[in-house]
Amino acid sequence: MDPKDQHKDMIDKANINPDVPKLYANSFSIGLGTGDIALLIQRAGEPVGLINMSYTTAKTLVIKLNALVKFLEDRSKKEIMTIDELQGYLIGKADKVAKKGKNAKKGKNGTN
Repeated sequence: MDPKDQHKDMIDKANINPDVPKLYANSFSIGLGTGDIALLIQRAGEPVGLINMSYTTAKTLVIKLNALVKFLEDRSKKEIMTIDELQGYLIGKADKVAKKGKNAKKGKNGTN
């Protein structure tokens, strides 16, 4: 069996198995221990799961996730923003909106 098919088969089986927790996360925190890495996954700022993994597993996961995201970006010709980039963009936009609102209350020359 092709390894790609094997992985798909495992994921399909996990999706239909009621004993396998299904979690969704839109943010995370990470921690470093002396023997492993902790990944706290969160949804809307609330914890939904904690995953501990070895350094080897964590490094392999990073490599595989990078390859998967790159594949999607290459296919879609769109770069996916990271959480940090998105927050910076939104904070920057919020600052511009706030400044624009303040200037709208003043006259054209900056006075009331």
